[in-house]
Amino acid sequence: MPFNNVADYADYRSEGAWQQSHYFKTGNPATGVVGRWLDLSMGAGHPVINFYAAAPLSATPLTNVNGNKGVYTGPNPGTGKTKHLHTLTIDTTAVSVPSSYILADYLMYYPFIDTDSSDLQIMDNTATLPRYTTGEGVQCFVVSQGGMLGANFNSVCTMEYTNSDGVTGRTTTFALIGTPVTGVLVCAGSNATAATTTQCSPFVPLATGDKGIRSIQNVTVTTPIGGVCAFVLCYSLASIPQFTNVTQVEKTFFSRTGRAPMIYDGAFLHFLMTNSGTGGAAPGVLRSSLTFVWG
Repeated sequence: MPFNNVADYADYRSEGAWQQSHYFKTGNPATGVVGRWLDLSMGAGHPVINFYAAAPLSATPLTNVNGNKGVYTGPNPGTGKTKHLHTLTIDTTAVSVPSSYILADYLMYYPFIDTDSSDLQIMDNTATLPRYTTGEGVQCFVVSQGGMLGANFNSVCTMEYTNSDGVTGRTTTFALIGTPVTGVLVCAGSNATAATTTQCSPFVPLATGDKGIRSIQNVTVTTPIGGVCAFVLCYSLASIPQFTNVTQVEKTFFSRTGRAPMIYDGAFLHFLMTNSGTGGAAPGVLRSSLTFVWG
């Protein structure tokens, strides 16, 4: 049965209903710019590097079942049971603090959006969201897949999408901030295109009143800035900061927050990261430990 009270939750260890997994990245994107967000799924290490390689402009679901494409979350808990994130630890060896990390379930992506074209680019939505299927709480980030011009080359992008209420034709406009580095997020929370624009949020802003994204219909880039990008739909599960290098930070969710994020079967878990450290350095060797429980 699912957890019904604190006592049920506390019994997970005696019942063997838990899994501890690790996230270990040995090479990550380096922006050289303070305040830029990174997609650590595109860094070398464990889990394996994610290239967002699929048919251009086609919705491609992300699912990790007992594999090394995302964090291993343990076996299927069985009928009538739910799985939750219990603890999360993180530390890094590089001079990149203070840093902030977002653990997200990566759901679906649209690869090889041409940011060197001002044409209307229409998405193929044959596939649909594999989890959080209504789209409520689902957000979008845009990550460079390579070939973009540097930060002095920026543009404005308009995205048409279907929101979590199923309303089509919703639009949002935001800046694309150029980068020559693969794995760096290039979306900004406004349409300001100055080279010094920072990313307070890693996610594309939505139209007023919208609570999430179900699918993307099309994208238009105003000014070509080279390269290709992936538009990635994800659901944020947890955030954690780090203020001192080589010092592990830990978060125990139920005791600290009164809730433990639910983890669905097939979840494809990775981290987004930003920092205010010297020169916007990459996190170097990044280590994380995650404990999942179910009942």
